Amino acid sequence: MNKFKKILVIIDQNEQEQPGLVRATQMEYASNTEIMLFTNIYNSSIESSFILDPENLDAVKQSMIDYQTKKLHQLAADSTTTNVSFTVKVVWQDTGYISDLNMIDTYQPDLVIKSCSPQSHFAHWLFSSSSSQLLKACPCPILLVRNEFLNTNGCVLTAVDPGHKLSQTSQLDNNVLKAGSKLASALGMPIHACHCFDPGYWEVFLQAIKSADVWTDVFPANPDSDNQHVINELQQQHYEMFTQACEEMVPHVEHRHFVCGAVAEEIPELASKLQASVVVLGTTYRTGLLGSSAEQILENVEIDLLVVKPADFTSPFWVNQ
Repeated sequence: MNKFKKILVIIDQNEQEQPGLVRATQMEYASNTEIMLFTNIYNSSIESSFILDPENLDAVKQSMIDYQTKKLHQLAADSTTTNVSFTVKVVWQDTGYISDLNMIDTYQPDLVIKSCSPQSHFAHWLFSSSSSQLLKACPCPILLVRNEFLNTNGCVLTAVDPGHKLSQTSQLDNNVLKAGSKLASALGMPIHACHCFDPGYWEVFLQAIKSADVWTDVFPANPDSDNQHVINELQQQHYEMFTQACEEMVPHVEHRHFVCGAVAEEIPELASKLQASVVVLGTTYRTGLLGSSAEQILENVEIDLLVVKPADFTSPFWVNQ
């Protein structure tokens, strides 16, 4: 299985611990892998200081950039990882996530790693302006690391939805499984896949289309068909699509988990049962930040998260420039 070859680790200069960098050093890499340590050190107080004239302000900013660059070089020197060459980059830019996205666009990594502060609730971190914008606009997989500890006896759990139209048309599930396989290989862990079929959702959906008298436009079945019979058929179809989607990336049948129930409850419960180290989610960002189900999953797991985009994803950041 191919491994990641270009990694961008976003360093938070204000944090003493760097779980993202620790996780990067815990991975196995193929030869000639590149890891860039990147940070933005903008300070509004210095930028707006009335004491410094423009020339002195530039000198102060450059001095701070040089100091932080030395710190990143030391972090790289202390990170013992085979087959990896480190580079560092420090910038001064007033909007953090824009500097991150600019570097992602310039460096073109195949994985971004960013720490998620363990001191704060994930919702607070997720919905902060810079974090949400980065997640929304980052075109490549981004690994959100909760803390330095890694359960080496765990697994990488990928959540797929082969019955969803957007997943089918955008190859999102395929991207999720590929990224999950790469990460599982890098961490030396098995990959598992799950799909959650929610009968409650389908019961409401079927009742709605019957009430709207559009049953025959949606299902070729007789409109008088029993809802449970239709749900059973849909469940079987989803199971077959899930099995087909997993054939290449998840060859072990015992690593495929087809569960029934509410997505936001079942996936975190399965992750806990499997003692998963990472959950891999796909998102299209058509609605909300990650989509309602994904956002609820993020709130209910306490492990690393790998967020993956579809093949046809176009960053809204660049579209609006």
